[in-house]
Amino acid sequence: MSEIEKRDALGRGAASAGDDVEMEEEKQANDDDEDNSSDDEDPLEVFEQQVAAVEVGKQASASDDSIEKTCKDELKRYIEASSLPIRKSKHDKTYNDPLGWRKKNQSLYPILASLAKIYLSVQATSAPSERIFSAASRLISNKRTTLNPEMAGKTLFVAKNWKNWQDRIDYKEAVEKADNEDNEE
Repeated sequence: MSEIEKRDALGRGAASAGDDVEMEEEKQANDDDEDNSSDDEDPLEVFEQQVAAVEVGKQASASDDSIEKTCKDELKRYIEASSLPIRKSKHDKTYNDPLGWRKKNQSLYPILASLAKIYLSVQATSAPSERIFSAASRLISNKRTTLNPEMAGKTLFVAKNWKNWQDRIDYKEAVEKADNEDNEE
């Protein structure tokens, strides 16, 4: 390609780029016009929209209550159900298949089935257990010899699960509940 052809191509590219810029400016001007038209909205309509948003929030909290009830009901049904025996029969040396049982009954216990997939699965790597051992070695040392094993285990549990629960805990309510329990004793 000669120098002249390159300049012509660049000129055409610059011209089309200029057209693109002009089109973008027109689009932004149209968007600005639409934004200004929203200033002319009826205040009563805006108020009704806000009331509707509050009602949606109330429905969401009601649905949270129904979710909690659903979870409790499912857990209660699971606990009340007959347990899966380890062996198929007293004389049979073959074992029942708990994974097959879970798969067969996942429609009866959908929440527990999804939790089982998360918490009962085998880790693909040893990294999570290594992290726990590292945290335990930082927690339990020669300087902290008075920490009993039960408290160390609870501390590690909280440290591991804190991120999962910190947004779900109402701290003021928890402190008030603990204070009330202390006052009752």
